[in-house]
Amino acid sequence: MNKKTQRIIVIVLAAVLLLSLLASALAAIAYADVTKQDIQNIKDDLSDIQAQKKEVQARLAEIRDDLSQAEAQVELIQSQVVLTEEDSGEEDTLSICREIAAHVACECRIEPNRGEAIRQAVLSCRVPSLLLITGKGAETRQKRGLAYIDTPSDVEYVRAFLREWDVKRGLRSL
Repeated sequence: MNKKTQRIIVIVLAAVLLLSLLASALAAIAYADVTKQDIQNIKDDLSDIQAQKKEVQARLAEIRDDLSQAEAQVELIQSQVVLTEEDSGEEDTLSICREIAAHVACECRIEPNRGEAIRQAVLSCRVPSLLLITGKGAETRQKRGLAYIDTPSDVEYVRAFLREWDVKRGLRSL
């Protein structure tokens, strides 16, 4: 082989090598562009996820606060039962109340005097409360023994004792 042929072969090999390197470089650049885009997409997704995480953490903090407040309110609520007379007739009011008390699942007191039982229940409320008074409602007569006697209605008792409750807390005067 003469020198001229050798030069041509070297030039052709160099050109093939350069073309191969160029093709590899172009492929690497194309791959790098896709990778950069993928990386940018991942970064964007990560930013979205971090923002959502902060929103979820803020909502969880609100829920924890709500639960703490609810727990505090539950501690203020007390279940109590005051048993009293309600048309006992010829039966002993205390005996009736004791029999009922045996089946009550929370704190239970017995106050034979209906008016005093309602008064104690109303005045024992420390926070806004639900007070359930059952039995007489608007009735103004109570059966004791064989006789019916006139008494204030539960409605009248509650109105009077709510005024007393307000006065004790400085909300109004009698």
